[in-house]
Amino acid sequence: MIQSILNHVPDTTIVVFGACDHELLGNLLHATDRRVVWLSPADDDSRAVDERIWQASKAGRLLFLIGAPQTLLPTLRSQLADQTVTLLFADGAGAAAETAQHAPTVVELVQSLTQRPAKIVLAVRRGDGAAARLDALRAALPGRTLAEPAPGADDRWLVATDAMDGAAAPPAAARRFDLSLVDENEHLIPRPYGTLQTLNLDHLHRYAFAKSFCYNADVLDAAMGCGYSSLLLNCRHYTGVDIDHNMVAFANEQYKPLIPNATYRQGSVLDLPVESGSIDTAISFETIEHLQPGDIGTYFAEMRRVLRPGGTFLCSTPLYRGDTYGVLTRYHPFEFRYGHFENVIAGSGFDLRSVWYQWPPYYTLQTVVPSFEQTQQAAPVIVVTVSQLR
Repeated sequence: MIQSILNHVPDTTIVVFGACDHELLGNLLHATDRRVVWLSPADDDSRAVDERIWQASKAGRLLFLIGAPQTLLPTLRSQLADQTVTLLFADGAGAAAETAQHAPTVVELVQSLTQRPAKIVLAVRRGDGAAARLDALRAALPGRTLAEPAPGADDRWLVATDAMDGAAAPPAAARRFDLSLVDENEHLIPRPYGTLQTLNLDHLHRYAFAKSFCYNADVLDAAMGCGYSSLLLNCRHYTGVDIDHNMVAFANEQYKPLIPNATYRQGSVLDLPVESGSIDTAISFETIEHLQPGDIGTYFAEMRRVLRPGGTFLCSTPLYRGDTYGVLTRYHPFEFRYGHFENVIAGSGFDLRSVWYQWPPYYTLQTVVPSFEQTQQAAPVIVVTVSQLR
């Protein structure tokens, strides 16, 4: 069974959820040197029977987390941010119903924290009712295509897994927004819902600036966050993309009834769910700094792919404030140094048309260039570029 799982698991962090018995977990730790996070909805003192589990725990390869998934959000965020994850839902003790109950929340929570699609593996110990228990787990994730690989010679587990990495999640339109899954230090949610109130001024100024590039245009906003920009941009058609299913659900619930010419889609800026050559103006504010440096080339390639010839690309990012203050948030793997961002844009297949700066505390857009010393302060200076596809 372990080999069956490993054949379908790339080099990822493995998150185990459910009644994962000690033989399975011990074998998993023995067969791979990957990091394992075990989420258990209830404590289980009998886990001490397998010495391999405790050895892995002491070596830092295994982390136990006990409690409901939502209560573990701060710890999970610190452990899984920017990781590629494989989710193993295991039922070794006939607790499939409880595991199935939590499965959709766990999948959405993990994908929201990692900003990447997760691979799914279901495992049920063989015995009376095993097939029904596997079906119960599969039914909890109706949008995933979970196939059963051929059993091994000594396979005591029924297994179902994604046929391909990143199989489709349930349609965003069918999901409901859940505020408990939102880290509001990272995602802006206006109050009241469906308005522009309580949003940060720097965000509103950027989109007000972008509006002049959107008249009678097919516009892409990626990453859109909760989609509030669709209220501001007077365009022919608005397409908003965000990797977080929960943000897409919010947009569909709050903004879609108000804006019939808007579409909100779940997806990554590294693989945009948008047709090639279909966009006049692409907007990507405060997104690039959330990527791994090695993914930036793919990001620009996707923006070039979706833009029509001569299309406009608006991009913004906070400038690095220096080692005294560091990056703005732990969600930023890096930030551009002074003068670097503009050069990267110009060297990525775009003609740089203009550069604007948002200075604290009011964050209106100005063409006045800050000095290096002026960017080395607690409140960030944000650079906004306007470029055109060559």
